[in-house]
Amino acid sequence: YGMGGKPTTQGDVYSYGILLLDLFTGKRLTTHEMFSADLNLQKWVRERILGKILQIVQDEARMNVMHCGEIAIQEKQIACLAAVIEVALSCAVECAQDRMSMRMILPKLKRIRDSLA
Repeated sequence: YGMGGKPTTQGDVYSYGILLLDLFTGKRLTTHEMFSADLNLQKWVRERILGKILQIVQDEARMNVMHCGEIAIQEKQIACLAAVIEVALSCAVECAQDRMSMRMILPKLKRIRDSLA
């Protein structure tokens, strides 16, 4: 948009994905000094955050064999966080044709929300 491009719904999906990544990482794509041509927010999340979240989910699952209750709740929350970040990453892919539509995103987010109930 900022470069004079025509607004599209695919651009809106990209912006939504970036917004979710901003919210969950606390890093702003446009102002954080660590992002450059070699490292963008999506790549950083995919390489450094998502893997750690998935490792936590796996570790919690192993611990859950020995403990119940609160750990099971934490495991659900961590799994939901990972799922939301995966949705955000799929919204923020570079190629517009590879992005999900909002009609696909909304049911995914609702399923994630419902899994916490």
